[in-house]
Amino acid sequence: MVIARIRHMRCASELRQEWRYNNEHYIVLAHIILTLTGIPYADWVRKHIFEPIGMDSATNDSHDAARTGRRTDGFVRSGLDRRQKGSMGIARGIGWWTESDGMWCLGPGGIAMSAKDGVSLDSFFLERRG
Repeated sequence: MVIARIRHMRCASELRQEWRYNNEHYIVLAHIILTLTGIPYADWVRKHIFEPIGMDSATNDSHDAARTGRRTDGFVRSGLDRRQKGSMGIARGIGWWTESDGMWCLGPGGIAMSAKDGVSLDSFFLERRG
């Protein structure tokens, strides 16, 4: 859906004239990987990034994260009264961030990982800097 519409997007300014945050290029990257390899982006990332550097529990696949209990959902607090000391209000979940499974936008999405996997990822980048 995003890929089909991207050709019709107009530039907000001339190239390199104004900085604007944009994640569409990551959506395109994920689509390119699927198109060229025939491997879904989440599987490609697992095989070529997570596994080689020892990230055993990491995933960017919302289905995998939900199935394994590693997916987190946001929450909000209602009834919070800042005038009363200790008032925390009532926490309630707001659910998954999209009504779909989120697979269409894994490119700019996040990674669910353990602290150990975070150390593996940091070590991977730090070793290549030095």
